[in-house]
Amino acid sequence: MKIKVAFHHIHLLSENPQDAVQWYVRNFDARIEGEADVRGSVLFRIRIGEALLNIRGLWSGEKLTTREEGKLAGIDHFALASDDIEKLMSQLKDNRVKVVEPMFKTTTGGRAFFIEGPDGVLIEIIED
Repeated sequence: MKIKVAFHHIHLLSENPQDAVQWYVRNFDARIEGEADVRGSVLFRIRIGEALLNIRGLWSGEKLTTREEGKLAGIDHFALASDDIEKLMSQLKDNRVKVVEPMFKTTTGGRAFFIEGPDGVLIEIIED
């Protein structure tokens, strides 16, 4: 019998999780589904479409490594799909979101671009 495995969530760390959550709400109409204390730090559960993101503040003694210091180990970026990539790009630019890589053609023939989210998180926007 095959074991079912499915994607569940992305867990992000943030120096200011409240501001990070509001950024996702403002730019992607994210819904806040919950807030909890996790060993002394706030954790928010938000949903963008069907994607679940957990955003947690730093624990005492934790420090974030920045992209400026080089590539990060592990996840490079996450991607969100849009059915109107041009309109979304325009809205993001209007909200002064930093476009890291302008629109390009993907290996599957669609279009995509990269933006920088809170705490330097790299987000790809792909054409749905």
